[in-house]
Amino acid sequence: MAQTVLSTPSQTERKDHEQGTERVPPSDPRAGLVSVDPERHSGDPCFAGTRVPIRDLLDYVEGGESLESFLASFPTIRREQAVRVLRVTEERLLVFEQEAV
Repeated sequence: MAQTVLSTPSQTERKDHEQGTERVPPSDPRAGLVSVDPERHSGDPCFAGTRVPIRDLLDYVEGGESLESFLASFPTIRREQAVRVLRVTEERLLVFEQEAV
């Protein structure tokens, strides 16, 4: 499986990190996709540049909702972002599964 390529962090995201609130450093492959900021949603991982927790996407999928339903409910999230989060989640699970064997 090909590794997901993530976008580079925006200037705003770099500024947040430099000010010490952003916990995902610019060097992290998730930078530009995921933001962890204790001043936003108590530090829950959110889609970068939004206040939408990643957990909301996972809850929708777990509850049997479609990706389209999630995107309609959270118009600030682009389809590409949601798909990339799901792919990163999948990759992490597969790595964990391979390490457990």
